[in-house]
Amino acid sequence: MTISADVVVLGGGLVGLACARALARAGVSVALLERGSPGAGASSAAAGMLAPLGDAPGPLGPIARAARDDWELWRRAIEEESGRKIEAGADGALVVALDDDDQRGLQEIAAQAAEIGEKVEDASLAEIRRRVPDLSPAVHRVLHLPGERRVDNVAAVAALTIAAQHAGVRLEVGFDVTKIELPANRIRVHARDGRIATAGHLVLAAGASSSLPSSSSSSGLLLPPISPVRGQMLRLTGVRWAWDGIVRRPSLYSVRRGESDLLIGATVEPNAGFAVETTVGGLATLLDWTRRTFPTLGDRVVTASWAGLRPATADGLPLVGPLPGDPRVIAATGHYRNGVLLAPWTADVVAETVLHGCLPERARALDPARFAGP
Repeated sequence: MTISADVVVLGGGLVGLACARALARAGVSVALLERGSPGAGASSAAAGMLAPLGDAPGPLGPIARAARDDWELWRRAIEEESGRKIEAGADGALVVALDDDDQRGLQEIAAQAAEIGEKVEDASLAEIRRRVPDLSPAVHRVLHLPGERRVDNVAAVAALTIAAQHAGVRLEVGFDVTKIELPANRIRVHARDGRIATAGHLVLAAGASSSLPSSSSSSGLLLPPISPVRGQMLRLTGVRWAWDGIVRRPSLYSVRRGESDLLIGATVEPNAGFAVETTVGGLATLLDWTRRTFPTLGDRVVTASWAGLRPATADGLPLVGPLPGDPRVIAATGHYRNGVLLAPWTADVVAETVLHGCLPERARALDPARFAGP
């Protein structure tokens, strides 16, 4: 079977779905190709933090802040288009310090906040202990980041899948890509089951699996390496706080979910390859952090644990823009820990790139051409 569209989007996570929806709403015919089911990878494994401080190096800081500021309006639009609610929390984030390493992390975050003009304030320990009663008595300083947000990323995937289809996106699941051909007329993407998708543009948004498959017709493209970095998480229940946001030490974090659940994450494992598995060592790291940060949560029930793969680049910045060698192929990948945060922003940039034929100035720092050699 042949699938024909103006644009083929490869990858059905939040970034790919957002790109497909934005293009379809701009009047472009779009086919989205997903190997598994929408959001089954890193998009559903994440914690849903919209946090521009801490994981946004260098030029990504202002971009991450702008993306965070636009997320609420985008969330409401997706809810309206899909008829689905996406849980969100607006209390912000608390960054707490128990030791000298934590204190240095707080100072780095405060410096980054000052650099990009983000509000940060020392919080009253008494007030924070009232709202987060399980917080360790060893905590000696707390920074409040009122601008940070959280969303239910799993609910966002479900709503965005519906919204994209309502916008006209053709969703092709079980599409396991074996070859990409780049003749002068139409790009052709081949699936293992014999399906072929043809288009004028191809958007690569497959996260840690975004690397082009080896074939004589695609090997001339330069796609900077994307490395999988595994992260393990767990979920507790029976946590009822007056605080509805994020609590983190610079190493790991906790995120509220629902009325009484708490997500704990996430490990950073760059040498795990593509193994999406939880391990004794990984879960022990999370549990040790939880016991030290919230020592009175020891009797809470662990209801789930899981792992996901973050797509990392060599310089820590995403790849957004046309690939050197063929501007018809547009990267929208390498977001590492910021995929949920940057999905709507990336979608707008990709849509502008396709419609106008060039990468917008605000995305120049993420241009894949920065890795092109002489």
